[in-house]
Parts: sequence; structure tokens; C-alpha cells
Amino acid sequence: MLVGCQGDATPREAPAPAPAAGPVTETPRAATESPWCGVIAFVSERDGNPEIYALRPDGAPARLTEHPAGDFVTPLEAPVDGARALVMIRAEELPGGAHRERLGLLSLEAGEQPRFIGPPSGRLRNPSAGPGGAWLVLESDAHSFRDLYRVELTGASEGRAPLWLTDNLEGNFEPAVSPDGQRIAFVSSRDGDAELYLMQADGSRPHRLTNRPGDDTAPSWSPDGRALAFTRADADGSRVFLLALEGADVAGEPRPLRSSAPARGEDRDVSWSPDGARIALSEAAPGRAEVVVFDVATGAEVELDAALFPDPWSIRDLHWSADGQRLFFVHVQRGHQVVKLLELDVRTSVTRAVIDERPATFFDYANKLFVRHLEAADEVLWLSERNGWNHLWRVSRATGVATPVTVALGPTAVIRSVDEVDEAARTARVRVMGLYPDQDPYHEHFARVDLDTGVCTPLTSADGTHTLDLSPDGAHFVATWQRVDQPPVRELRRAADGALVCELSRGDTLVASGLMRRMPERFVAPGRDGATPIWGVLYRPSDFDPAQRYPVIEQIYAGPHGAHVPKTFDLAREPQRLAELGFIVAQIDGMGTNWRSKAFHDVAWKDLADAGFPDRIAWLRAAAAERPELDLTRVGIYGGSAGGQNALRAVLDHADFYRAAAADCGCHDNRMDKVWWNE
Repeated sequence: MLVGCQGDATPREAPAPAPAAGPVTETPRAATESPWCGVIAFVSERDGNPEIYALRPDGAPARLTEHPAGDFVTPLEAPVDGARALVMIRAEELPGGAHRERLGLLSLEAGEQPRFIGPPSGRLRNPSAGPGGAWLVLESDAHSFRDLYRVELTGASEGRAPLWLTDNLEGNFEPAVSPDGQRIAFVSSRDGDAELYLMQADGSRPHRLTNRPGDDTAPSWSPDGRALAFTRADADGSRVFLLALEGADVAGEPRPLRSSAPARGEDRDVSWSPDGARIALSEAAPGRAEVVVFDVATGAEVELDAALFPDPWSIRDLHWSADGQRLFFVHVQRGHQVVKLLELDVRTSVTRAVIDERPATFFDYANKLFVRHLEAADEVLWLSERNGWNHLWRVSRATGVATPVTVALGPTAVIRSVDEVDEAARTARVRVMGLYPDQDPYHEHFARVDLDTGVCTPLTSADGTHTLDLSPDGAHFVATWQRVDQPPVRELRRAADGALVCELSRGDTLVASGLMRRMPERFVAPGRDGATPIWGVLYRPSDFDPAQRYPVIEQIYAGPHGAHVPKTFDLAREPQRLAELGFIVAQIDGMGTNWRSKAFHDVAWKDLADAGFPDRIAWLRAAAAERPELDLTRVGIYGGSAGGQNALRAVLDHADFYRAAAADCGCHDNRMDKVWWNE
């Protein structure tokens, strides 16, 4: 059983202890399976703009897009030309207030640019891919309130005008392509309430499947294409129904999976077992979540021992075993201190904990919850901070015994994300921070790890933060690295061992400094404990005079869900614009922010007011000791959202140092804000 980190009373970072000695048992090789089986893609504004992230396949997020303000993306996982890709929709606000949206294909490899298909069109929503990913169906309001269009993604038909499948003023929504690609189920309000309809893949022979009061939505095909599950919301509540089909025809009336709707909340997240014999769904309500499993043939509900997952904040990551006899799911308990991977044997109704994380402080489930099932080996890959640093572990689903996989990366290494798992080769590619002790610990690097031996092979080494773009055959990759004071450098490297083949391009720092007139300065100094390195950046005005003394402004955002000092090159940053008004501007990541040691992060536990201020003040004083141009008798601070909360707290708790503050939209009462990190 995997036990969570017990924490550390001191905030000082220490090397991860070596794992307990013992032989590593060889595990039989898994059958070949797509390394992206089970990937989850989602949209988040955690870094400012709405962007696409991937949970590879269902854990720590890897950021895939970076686009200026106004970007909005809707992801769909689909195989395209034999590889895995995301079908994305990007919305852009143009000068004058015009709005356009484009359909694109985005590789699951972070750092690649989207390939956009066809001209910009109306608002695009809810794409559903056909088998093999050669085409998809989606909603658009290009010519009507909302209609469905078929778009070819590959081959000779790629780029041709979309095929208009429906033409009804009342609207058509939520297309779902059948497993064989011959039919499309969808929702339409053409006859009043939202009802289910079915048509052929070319848009022919549309006809209604349901006709009852209430709204029928969210169609989901059974694996054999002989039934649809859907959600019906009516006067009795919201619950899941099953509709049997014979070809294109309805075979009987829809029947509910349960006799009555949940007393509170609604059914959602339908998950068919691989054999189609059972359906699992999560039942959600304010402050409550449950998992329910039904036998499709009889409607019988599988009993669960709910005592194993009390007070759930969420039930997520439903995963069926290949034979459909076991259902795995993650239980996140309210309060951030208990996270479990549970197994339900649907034949015996026995539920047991495979992994039970109970850290002394908190489990960062919003950023570090990663689950990858290895079916052939009956194992699961899991991220954990049990040894004080975020690492990948291989856990037996039968026994719960956990084996460390990535600790050999070094004493200060932190796994940022698991970007690829090759079950056949028993390897994984990980994104890692803190890999090189002589570099900024927030620099992102890549490494390949052997899941059985724990042998780790770094793939990047330059002193900067990296993105990676694999070649189509997987033999090479382009590594792009940069810093706030170094324009991007692109290198061609071998994928097998990371060996440098050649440098492809290098941004000219002289040209860049000419454009920026003055580059940001990176600076590191000990924090409150006199030992832990605290990293930050200083921005000076372009007409900086070292003989003058300048007032200092700190731009702050100390949300514990991330690290916020920029690590990439940018010609136009807000702090630089402020510096041009005659200030020196600082950005600092103090203790309590993310992606260092668990002890570093734990400073925020039950003390968001700390916000790393003792480290920030120590950093600024160390900077001023070597840079007399910093006038620490005139220090101001500003921030927005969590940064607004921090800015106000600065003048309330540290008025002897911070003389003025500007707080924009501060979440000053965390009891009234979101739960996922404030609580």
C-alpha cells in the first residue's frame, strides 16, 4: 500500500532519501497498446489564458498550447494518421471586436504547433471523431443557430469544404459517432424538447429516437454499437437511460438504469465496460460524489462498500480492466488529505484500496494526481510525494506494493508530468524539474526512465527551460530551450539517449537586447532559513542609470498551485512596461509555491497569509546589498486575484517593508472562493 508523505516541520529542502534496498522484480512485457490509451485533455486558465493541457493519460497536466489573450480551446482526443492527436478549436478576438474560430490538430507532444484545417468559421463546439480519426462531426453556427458538419482530417479529402449534415433552425447538438462510423447520434430541439436523433454518417435518413417530456442529452454508444446511454432531465430529476437499437431502428422504449432519480444531484460521466455488460457512472451533487455500477442486462445495481470512500470531494478517473470484471476509480476525500485508488470487483461487490495516500499536510490532487494503468502487468503508475519530492512509482494492483521509478534522477528532481508511457518497451518519458543542481530548479527538462530498473536517461541538458518536438518516426526530437534572458535555442537530438546531433538555430541576445533595450536579470538568494535558494527576476527601465536609486515594486502571485516567475523569453512583459515608468520591478517565487520539495510547498498549508513573504523580503534585501540602485525605503507591491490577496496581506502584516499596495480582484476571504487549493 502506498503511504503519503508525512511532511517535515522545517521548510528547508533536503535531498530525497534513497529507496529501501531490495531486488527489482522483472515484470512480463505488456502487450502492445497505444501509449495514449486513456489520455485526458482539458482546458485550464491556471497560467492566465485558457489553454489545452493533457493528463497523460489521466494525471499531472502537461501544457500543450500557449496563445495570447482571447484564446479558447476545446479538446478532443482522436487518432489521426496512426498517431495520437487532439482536435482543438481556437477562438480569437480580432481588432474591432470581430470573432473567429479555427479547427486544428494538435500533437500530444508538448511544444508542437497546431495544424489548422480549413478557413475560420462560426463557433465550433463538441467534436466527435469517426473511427481511425479520418473525419469528425461537430457543431457550428456558421450558417444557422447550431447545425452539424462533417470535416475530413486526413487523406485526399483533407481541407475540402465541410459537409453540412443538418439544417434546422431550432438547433442540433452533441454529435456522437457510432463505433463502426456508420451512424451519428445527436441531440436536436427541432420538435420542442431536446430529443435524441440518429442519421447516417453522410447526414442521410435522420429520424427521432426519443419523444418524451424533458431533455434527452449526452448520447454515449455501447462498445458494440447496439445501444445508447443518455441522460434524461425531467420533472422527476436527472438520470441515465438505455436505448436498444437494431441498426437504425429503435428496439423498444428507453429504460432507466435506476427506478428513480437521485434524491440530490445528477448522474454523469457514463463509462461502458469493454464488453458492454456494465455501465459505471458518477453521481454528483453539491458537496457529494458517488460511483454507481449497473448490470446492463438486468439493471441490477452493484453494491459498493461506501465506507472505504467517505465524504468524497470527487470520484474520478473511472477505468475498467480489460475483461470488464474490475472497475478502478480515484476517490478524493474532502479536505485534501486522503486520496485513494480503489478497485471494485463487480462479480463479488468487494471494494478495496489499491493505493491510500494520507500525507500529514495535503495531497496536491489538482496538479500531481497521475494514474496510468498497465493492464498486461496488472500495475498502475502513480505520482507521489511520499519521499518528500514528487516522483513516479510503479504499484502492483494486486498487492499495493510500490516501487520507485524516478528517484535516480537526483536528490532535487521533481516530476512535472509523465508525457509518454511505452508499455511494450516498459519505459516512460517524463518532464522533470530540478534535474541539474547548478541550474534554476524551475527549468523543465526531459528524461527517459526504465519502469523495471529505474535507470534514468536525461534527454536535455542546456541551462534553460525546454519543450520537445518528436520527429514522425520517433528517432529524433527538436529541443527548444530558453530563459528570460536567453532567446530560444533549437537543438536536434537523438531520442534514444538525448545525444546532440546539431544546433539548428540560436536567438541573438544582442538583437534581443536591442529590442528590449535591457534584459531582465535573474537572481538567487537564500530564503528565510538561510539555506534554501529562492529564485526571482529583476526588471530595470531601458534608460537605467546605475548612479540613481529607484523605487522597487514587486509583482506578486503566490498561489500554491504553481510557480509563477517566468522562465521563457518574451519581448513584452507587464513588469517591463511598469519599469519604464521609473521603477525596478521584481518577481519572486517564495516558499509555499509549487514544484520544489514537499517541505517547500507545505509552508502554504493552513497559512496562505504567509505567501512566502519572509523569503521575498530576504531576497530583496540580498539583491539590494549588491545593487545599491534598489531603494528599499520605497517598496510597493501589486497583484491580481490571489495576487490581490497577497498584496493586501503585505501591507497588513509587513508594513515595515512594503509601503504601498494595489490589490486587483483579490480573493480576500478564502471561505468564499474556490476549493481546489484555497481550502
